[in-house]
Amino acid sequence: MRAASLMLVRKVHRQLGVFLSLFLFVLALSGIALNHSEAIELNDHYVPAWIAGFYLDAGDVTGLQEPGRMLYSVGGNLYANQTNLAACAELQGKTSFDEQEIFLCDGELLLFTSDLELIERIDVTKGLPANVDAVQSTKTEFLVRVGTTWLGFDLLSLQVTSQSTSESPSESSFVAPVLTDWVPVPSHLLLKEAVSWQQFTLDVHSGAIAGLSGKLFNDLVGVFVMLMAMSGLLMWRN
Repeated sequence: MRAASLMLVRKVHRQLGVFLSLFLFVLALSGIALNHSEAIELNDHYVPAWIAGFYLDAGDVTGLQEPGRMLYSVGGNLYANQTNLAACAELQGKTSFDEQEIFLCDGELLLFTSDLELIERIDVTKGLPANVDAVQSTKTEFLVRVGTTWLGFDLLSLQVTSQSTSESPSESSFVAPVLTDWVPVPSHLLLKEAVSWQQFTLDVHSGAIAGLSGKLFNDLVGVFVMLMAMSGLLMWRN
C-alpha cells in the first residue's frame, strides 16, 4: 500500500511538472523582464499592432473629429491621428484662440502652435481656475467653464477677466467650432503606441492578458506549483 501511494505521488509530480513547464518558463521570463524593466526600457517601447488589438477595439476610445485629423487621449498621452503630442490622461475639450490650439486635459490647459508644437501647460498653480471642465473662444476672448459659469481667462496675464452664466455667451458667438460630439476613434489610429511592453509583460505575468479567466488560470497554476512542492517533499521523505 505504501509503495502504491508513493507511485501515485511520483506520477502526479511528473505529470504536473510536464504540464507546468511552459507556464513556469513564461512566469520566470516575464518576472525577470519586470525586475529589470527600467534597464531595458519596457515602458518606453510599444507592442506591435496585432498584440495591441487584444486590448483596444473600435469604440473603446472616443475623440474629437476635426477636418483631416482625430484628437484623442489614450495610454496617458494626447494624440492627433497617430502623432503623440503630450502627456494627457483625459482629453476634455479643445478650441482655437489667437493662432493657438488649446486643449483641456485633466483640468489643465495645453497651449500649442498651429502646427501642434507644445508651447506651455497652464494649471491651477499658474492661475487657472480649479475644476475647469470645458474651453471655448469668442472673437475677443478665451473662455473656460467651471460648473455652469463661463469665465473669460487671459492667457498672458493668467487672470480671470469676465464671468457669465452658461446661457451666455451664445453658441453663435463662438469663433472656433464647438466640438461636442465625441466619436469612436478608428482602431488603426489607436494601435501604434497604445500598449507598452511594460503593460503587456505585466499582464502576461499576472494572467490579465486573458481577462478574469486568465487570472483564475494563473491562480490554478499557483495551486499546481504548491502541489508539486508537496509531492516533491513526500518523495524526498520516503
